[in-house]
Amino acid sequence: MAWADKYGFDFIEDKEITIKVEAHSKTAGRCDVDNYLKIVLDGLQGAAFENDNKVTFAQVIKFKVDEPEREGMRILVLTGV
Repeated sequence: MAWADKYGFDFIEDKEITIKVEAHSKTAGRCDVDNYLKIVLDGLQGAAFENDNKVTFAQVIKFKVDEPEREGMRILVLTGV
């Protein structure tokens, strides 16, 4: 919903979409990077793009943090890359 609040529901029309994810979590050592990517793609599908099959490149980096206020994700969506 954060995407829709900022950009509305106009889908990205580019044929190539790159997703970069930084996951900051207390449990980063136990979580697989594909789980973080799945959360992001599922969340953006239907808001940023119609189907996540338009994503041609994805990068996920996970960071372990100790403070709960530092937990979260930074998501970068690039088009035409």
